[in-house]
Amino acid sequence: MLNISIHKGITPLFVKGETIVCALGNELFNYSLNLKKRKSVGKYNAGFLKNVLARTNFGSRIGRLGFHSVKEFRGGLIGIQKGNIVHKVEFSAIFENVFSDFRGSRPLNICVGPKDEAIYFGEYFGNPKRSTVKIFGSVDTKVWDIVYEFEASSIRHVHGIFYDKFRNGYWVLTGDSNEESGLWFTNNKFKTLDKVYLGSQKTRAVEIIIKEEGLIVPMDSPLALNSINLFSIKDHSIKHLHDLNGSAFHAVVVDGIHFITTVTEPSEVNLDKTANVYASLDGMSWRCISKFKKDFVPINYQWLTRYSEITITPGDSKGNYIFGHARAVRGGCFLFRWKKNNLMQLLKE
Repeated sequence: MLNISIHKGITPLFVKGETIVCALGNELFNYSLNLKKRKSVGKYNAGFLKNVLARTNFGSRIGRLGFHSVKEFRGGLIGIQKGNIVHKVEFSAIFENVFSDFRGSRPLNICVGPKDEAIYFGEYFGNPKRSTVKIFGSVDTKVWDIVYEFEASSIRHVHGIFYDKFRNGYWVLTGDSNEESGLWFTNNKFKTLDKVYLGSQKTRAVEIIIKEEGLIVPMDSPLALNSINLFSIKDHSIKHLHDLNGSAFHAVVVDGIHFITTVTEPSEVNLDKTANVYASLDGMSWRCISKFKKDFVPINYQWLTRYSEITITPGDSKGNYIFGHARAVRGGCFLFRWKKNNLMQLLKE
């Protein structure tokens, strides 16, 4: 069994060395790994009421408020807020709005390229008429260009963009129907974008884990039974690795441990009311290591209060902890941490 330590009101964003960057509403802090010391990093001003609501459980969930992602960029920080890409330069304490001319409330992820060469994200919105979908890029956060535009009726929206160090390029994940869901790749900074694989829910994903031999693709589908799959770069085959209890929203490798987490997205095939954490030492052999029960909100009203969701905090730590964040589960929203050596021992059994 894994012993879990819980700290309410804190949202971990990334680990760096001996510190972890966390959000309390719209303010960021550098915490020590034992969470006993903290130092302010910066603030985002969304307005008085939104700043107050962002610090509360249901206010942040219903309003989709607070930091959804923060990454380092050229000495500063780049982040996602509802309706805005925000940026804080080095030595500044204030996040400024730098781009908002996109459709949807926010992109699902923002990708920082190697050596901070550029930032990319794709539009994520309902798109019922299947209009064109844009990918934006910037090298300085000041000027944003449309680096690629999907033709109308080709996809619904972009789930994410991820850099591949093995092939020195970027993978783009799209959804949602079989014909719209797939894997796209560019090795020339979006001058072209190649359709690598489309036509199946097996490659409908929000996040992936990139390996030298291929892509670990955890399915995000309300239409088919979900699973963790391996997409082969060599022959484009898809190998089933492990079943999932529901749609997967997050996939990450932390200190050599692979993690995939699911959410309580209800459908005719997604019937489970727990958000699960799956882990692996090699990315091939997986096991479920933890289950978080959804909160008291009826499952059909989750569209309002958000799905029960677990994220594992990215980054490389010098400590003995793996951090994560639970949202809309029994106990509310909270930071949790496991001892790394306990988790490694469990996965070796």
